[in-house]
Amino acid sequence: KTDDHHDGTYSHCKRLKMGGSKQKKNNKQKRKKLMEEEKPNKKKRNNISGAAPNQPQPSLASRLKKVRGTADSTPLPPEWSHHTSKSFLSPSDGSLFDSCKRECYRGFCWEDPHKLPPTLHVQFDQAFDALYEAGLFLHDAVQPGGKRLSRTFVSRTVIGNPGSTYRYLGLRLFSHPWSSTSNENDSTTTDGIQSLTSLGYTHECASALVTIRILNEQLKKRTQHMLQYEIAPLVELVGSADYSLSLINRMEPTSLKKDLKPDKDYGMGKTSVSWHKDSGLADFSSIAVYHSLRDTTNEESSDVRNPWKVAVRVADTTKQTTTPPLSVPLASGTLYYLLDDFNHKHEHTVVAGSNQLRYSSTHRVAREGRGTWHYIREKCRNVLGVTKENEQGSLSERRKRLVKATRLQQQLMDEIENEWLRQWYIQGKLHAKLHPYWHKPIQQLEEWFVELELGTVKTIELLQESCSKKKQTSQAESLVSQDLFDVLIEAMEERQKTRTTWLERLEDPLFATMDEMEQPFSSKVLDRVSFDATRNLPENLTPLVANLRKYRRKFVKHAQKGHGSNAQYSNLTKRERKTIASNWESMKASFGNKK
Repeated sequence: KTDDHHDGTYSHCKRLKMGGSKQKKNNKQKRKKLMEEEKPNKKKRNNISGAAPNQPQPSLASRLKKVRGTADSTPLPPEWSHHTSKSFLSPSDGSLFDSCKRECYRGFCWEDPHKLPPTLHVQFDQAFDALYEAGLFLHDAVQPGGKRLSRTFVSRTVIGNPGSTYRYLGLRLFSHPWSSTSNENDSTTTDGIQSLTSLGYTHECASALVTIRILNEQLKKRTQHMLQYEIAPLVELVGSADYSLSLINRMEPTSLKKDLKPDKDYGMGKTSVSWHKDSGLADFSSIAVYHSLRDTTNEESSDVRNPWKVAVRVADTTKQTTTPPLSVPLASGTLYYLLDDFNHKHEHTVVAGSNQLRYSSTHRVAREGRGTWHYIREKCRNVLGVTKENEQGSLSERRKRLVKATRLQQQLMDEIENEWLRQWYIQGKLHAKLHPYWHKPIQQLEEWFVELELGTVKTIELLQESCSKKKQTSQAESLVSQDLFDVLIEAMEERQKTRTTWLERLEDPLFATMDEMEQPFSSKVLDRVSFDATRNLPENLTPLVANLRKYRRKFVKHAQKGHGSNAQYSNLTKRERKTIASNWESMKASFGNKK
């Protein structure tokens, strides 16, 4: 094995993998053995769920879970077999760096600029310039640790499949679409640009968005090639590289950004992005990052030119690992990868350079499900469709169906309010202006929220009627149950708690330091000055919960005709009474032990 300087190229990754002639022979034998084992297991792997041949095959995510587990169950990489007194290693450490990377950082590799097509560099740089000119890069007000807000040092934007989002540190980032919004499967450049300009994007900006999608397709192919060489020989099933969005960062150097914080753990320098694992991604999915640097015109820049670096470490929460981190300076135009399960048990950080501006386009596979417009749209349609179904069946079935429908409605209202509407309005009017694709979806979600709210008001009226001294209607007598009261009481109490949390967040002093267009603005359905009690719920739900408990007590009293041993607890939900009973039994057991 040679000890010449590590240049970070794909060819060097290959040299490390094969080592000397002995290692090459061993790897050849391993691949031959894997190919022989593959033949009898091919049928089994293709039908890992045991489904009949004509049945739809399970998704890659479900197959990965069955074969390899989850991100949480992924074991830590092995401890490095060597030792060093250095706090971290870099390519200049030669064989020590090579050994540590090979043993403990499988999946971290890169391609140097001269290994990539020249057109790829040109397209990325032109797209970055156009996106910056369009004003799409914004600083985020995030909530690390769920505590006080802080503003990111980095400005960023998300570009991806129409209707995709990316959530991190308590904030949902709404993407700019990179393809036609009328036909998401249409990959033609012309139709994509026309569709985006019709929304309000400039032609230059729309062209840049579509360019990012074209480059994303190229990065998919390059990642697949890296996976087949670096990961596939070592695992039974490789994770996805079907990138659905790109988080693009714009980072200023230390000469311009004076308030960057130093890395306290290893003394690597000031960091633009602190140590972290990327969140919200599909398990075992890869990440590809194109990294581009620009010279600044800052006259105060020092003659010292510290390079931008990407550093990685083992994410050992016990802090007992002896494996040192790696810190790698990367030339402008480098494409680096965090392959397969690397993001599960490793963290990374970006160490700021002193003079050059940095763009990074980080291509990811977003976790399927909750974070798309398609998902929340279909969920709203399904839940609202259930409420309009014809009531049929026995009285008991109708009661259960009403309880289930009401629970689904309340859960959906919480999701629309907390995961979509409040996330949209807290990011300000400038953010809303820059995201024209989302105007109609947000308006539609508000309309559905109002429709769900009206249904909730009608249900509450039904509950109130069921305990009225006046003669009850047959509908109120037949459909109301204690479970129905409980669903609404619990939903309203939980919603009030989250609203209090949002109110505290909106009052954070950080917003007062921001431009007015970047400050949160009001939602017409969540921040009403006045409301119609026959159609709307109040913003403060505490008095409503008190009324619901009062109605419940009357309902139970009426049902038991004034009798019943638990009349004193009839304003409590079944879950609350069960908790009280459990606590009482624990107290009695405690007293018994003392005796």
